[in-house]
Amino acid sequence: MIVDLERRMVVDNLGDRSVASAARWLERHPSVEIVSRNRCGLYAQAAREGAPQARQVTDRFHLMENLRVAVDEPFRPRHGTSIAAGQRYRTRANRSDSG
Repeated sequence: MIVDLERRMVVDNLGDRSVASAARWLERHPSVEIVSRNRCGLYAQAAREGAPQARQVTDRFHLMENLRVAVDEPFRPRHGTSIAAGQRYRTRANRSDSG
């Protein structure tokens, strides 16, 4: 889907999500100055091929999503680690209860 973000309206709907389709569309619209896209490498390639004059930027949604993932990831428990830590805790607790 091609969207004019300044006017907030859908401009075109491509038949597929291929590099070739997106690059062809961009080639037919040489006035495109900025391509806002997600982090998919295919869209980056399509923009390079179809609109080499355009600057590529990350859209707001994906920028915030990338930030959320980057902030959450260090605090996300690792499944195997948390189970092993829980088992060690229960083992220690059982020893102190019986002794």
